[in-house]
Amino acid sequence: MLNFTLQKATIADWETIEKIEKTSDRKLYAPRVDKAEILHDITKNSVFFIVIETKKAGFVSYLIEPDGNIEFNGLVILPEFQGQGIAKAAFNKALETTNAKHYSLFVHPENKAALKIYTDAGFIIKSRLENRFGDGEPRLFMTLAHSSP
Repeated sequence: MLNFTLQKATIADWETIEKIEKTSDRKLYAPRVDKAEILHDITKNSVFFIVIETKKAGFVSYLIEPDGNIEFNGLVILPEFQGQGIAKAAFNKALETTNAKHYSLFVHPENKAALKIYTDAGFIIKSRLENRFGDGEPRLFMTLAHSSP
């Protein structure tokens, strides 16, 4: 079993988020690379570092929309921690600790690892959007609906 914690990021953490973002594959993920954008995202989103022992191995982030629904908008793992199931475990933990009736996210259709994480969690592909983030790359729009108990 993976042993990690989710630690809320603050404005003071912007450089760490920038460093993690810069390790991502820019074709498969639209990283936040500018200080103003990162600060805006930390303020607007719930951003959580994935902490293993004392090392920030990556982060997961989401936006709680005005209607209470949640849009996941970031899941990045540093290269040295990839392939260990950390992203899947952290995403599932973030999903379990939120309470929304509807979840959504965008993912590159060639990002097979992320697609597996999301489909295993129950997300389904609703549509394909070309150039969603202005980077010339397509994205799949995926959703997950939770029914009330």
